[in-house]
Amino acid sequence: MTYQEALQKERRWDKRAILISLYHGRMLLKNTKWNQRRTARKLGISLGAISEAIKLAKALTEEPELKNLKREEALAKIKNGE
Repeated sequence: MTYQEALQKERRWDKRAILISLYHGRMLLKNTKWNQRRTARKLGISLGAISEAIKLAKALTEEPELKNLKREEALAKIKNGE
């Protein structure tokens, strides 16, 4: 199953964020010139959504309990530094 297929099937925001972040990280390892814009283009997702997903995935590794919040609440919490 490709990352694109996994993203299409996954409905939980936290798991989607992790998939996006993993894909982006994997591509960076293969190509140091890879960037978020290329990830967005490859996955068919907006650049802003890629950026947010990577931030959310990082925050989830530091605060796993964020997965219990709605996506918007988790974003607000990490943006406010709570």
